[in-house]
Amino acid sequence: MAWRETRASWGRLLFFFVCVAIGVAAIVVLRSLVETVRVTLTREARQLIGADVVLQSQRAWTGELDTRLGRVLADARVRAHTEVVETQTMAQPADGKGSGGVRLVELRGVEAAFPFYGVPEIEDGRPYAHALVAGRGALVQPDLLREFGLGVGDRISLAGQPFTIRGVVARDRVQRASGMALGPRIYVDLADLRALPLLGFGSRATYQVLVRVDADGVGALTEFGRSVFQGQTVTVRSWRTVEDRIGRNLQ
Repeated sequence: MAWRETRASWGRLLFFFVCVAIGVAAIVVLRSLVETVRVTLTREARQLIGADVVLQSQRAWTGELDTRLGRVLADARVRAHTEVVETQTMAQPADGKGSGGVRLVELRGVEAAFPFYGVPEIEDGRPYAHALVAGRGALVQPDLLREFGLGVGDRISLAGQPFTIRGVVARDRVQRASGMALGPRIYVDLADLRALPLLGFGSRATYQVLVRVDADGVGALTEFGRSVFQGQTVTVRSWRTVEDRIGRNLQ
């Protein structure tokens, strides 16, 4: 009976086996693609957060939060740390240059040690250095320059204060603290950001402390930080947290 059915419907039988072959091949290709993406993103997980461990708060590190932060940073596993503050403000060309207009931008105030991983790439090939933002300097994204009709060397007004554009960020690896883009990002010195009237009571800012840790101490320090800040609105995550989330999403 099988032989008769095969002779009578060999076309449909061939079509069936072709479908099975295509299905199996598709599954193999998809799994290989997912694994490749997972390995690539995992390899760059440190660059996505700029550190081994990140402590993040929506409030400034003062009072009780500063005391608890000191306990974490005093841990023997911590090799180095640096602070980052992100907030939003309105920007416009200074000195009446460019096309004018006003634009909502994200300010990222950084210290000299930023970042431990994922260094921004500058458009003209110069290596990133903190000197580019020190002393009222700014690094901006190219779409903001195009919108304002400005170039390197021109000045931009942030919260009513002039900053000199010293470079264009061609590639920015470190992800936003808020997880979503509210405008082009501008790098400034953290000391200059604190001098602006943007971080007072009621301001919308994100405070981060980036921590560098030995590879075998990442998990332990992350758990220690979470126990120290238990009951507080502070998140503690590591590049391995990012790795796990990527794996779950791809799965």
